Amino acid sequence: MRLFTLSFLVIILVSSCNQNSIAPEQFILGNWKLYESKNLGEKEKSSGDALLDESKKLEDVKIGKLISIFPNHTYTEIIGEGEKYTFGSWTWVEEATKICFKNGTKTETYTVVLDESTPDKLQFELSNSNKIQKYVQESKLLEKFKEEPFYSDNNLWRIKPKKTESKQQIIERLGNYFKHVAYILKAADKRDLQVVSFRQSLGIVKIYNGGIGIHDFEIIPETWKNCFYNQEEALMAHELFSNYLQKDADYSGPGTGDWVKDDYTILLSIYNDLKTGQFE
Repeated sequence: MRLFTLSFLVIILVSSCNQNSIAPEQFILGNWKLYESKNLGEKEKSSGDALLDESKKLEDVKIGKLISIFPNHTYTEIIGEGEKYTFGSWTWVEEATKICFKNGTKTETYTVVLDESTPDKLQFELSNSNKIQKYVQESKLLEKFKEEPFYSDNNLWRIKPKKTESKQQIIERLGNYFKHVAYILKAADKRDLQVVSFRQSLGIVKIYNGGIGIHDFEIIPETWKNCFYNQEEALMAHELFSNYLQKDADYSGPGTGDWVKDDYTILLSIYNDLKTGQFE
C-alpha cells in the first residue's frame, strides 16, 4: 500500500477569537472530513456548462479524505476507501498560529487561524499554491482517544510489509484489523450513531445484524488485500479466519437486541481467541 503524504502547505481557519473561544489545542483535535476543494494556479478552462464546471470542484470530495488529530500529537490521514494512508506527528511551531506535521522524514509547516463561528459545526480551511481545501469536523474524539478506530495503533494492518511475513505475523495483522473494526462499532455505540460506516475499512469481516461472518475472497476490496505482502498472504489470512469460523468459533452469549453492541461483543470474543492461539 502506498503511503500518502500531506500535500498542503498552509492551514487557514478563518475566525475571530473571543473570551469564550475554544483553546487551540482542543479545537484542532478530532476527526475531520473534506467537504470542499478548489484548484488554484492556472485558471481552469470552462466547459461551457456552468454546472459541470462547479461539479469538478467536488472530485476530491467524492473520493473522500479523513484527517484525525490526537492529543498525544499524532495524526492519521486516509484517502478514499483506504487507497492511501499516512500517519505521523504534529507540533505547534507557534500555538494557534503555526503547526508542523511530520511524516517519516518529511516535515511541513502550516499557518493556522481557528474558526469557531459555528460551534456545532467546526470547520477549517487548508490552502497552498495549488488548492484550497475545506474540512468539517465529523466527530470529536472519544474520552479514551486511543480507542478511536483511526488512531495509528489501530491501523497497523494498513501498512504493507516490505518482505514476506510468517504465519504468526499474518495472524497479528489480521488481529489488528479485527481490533480496528471492533473500535468502529464501539465508537458508534459511544456516539449513539444511527448509521455505522465501514467505507474506509472494508475487508474480510462480514457484518450481520447480531453476527459476524466472512466475505468471499473474490469480493474483498483490493485495498484490503494490498495491505498484505502479496495476494497469497492475503488468501492465507482469509483461510485462517474461515477455518476458525468453521471449527473453533464458539460464542453463545445472549443478545441485547442492539446489533452494534452484539457485534462488538462477538468481535471481542474473536479477538480474544486469535490472541490466545486459536487461529494457529
